[in-house]
Amino acid sequence: VQCIGFANIETKKPITTHTIFNVGSISKMVSAWGLMQLTEKGLVTLDEPVNKSLVRWKLPVSQYDVSKVTLQRILSHTAGL
Repeated sequence: VQCIGFANIETKKPITTHTIFNVGSISKMVSAWGLMQLTEKGLVTLDEPVNKSLVRWKLPVSQYDVSKVTLQRILSHTAGL
């Protein structure tokens, strides 16, 4: 395995096979792909309120209508989360 680059540029600490990286925005794409797989299988729907599918946590009561928070709105960044 070849590792190229620095884990810390200032100290010139090299990257190793044990260097931990932040996945950043890549996780958004992976989450969207997974949710679309669940949608295709009929396990979740894009247009129902997400609170119907949440088990261990629910959207908190607020001045906003949480029933409008759907997977489609979450994935399109229009849910207000």
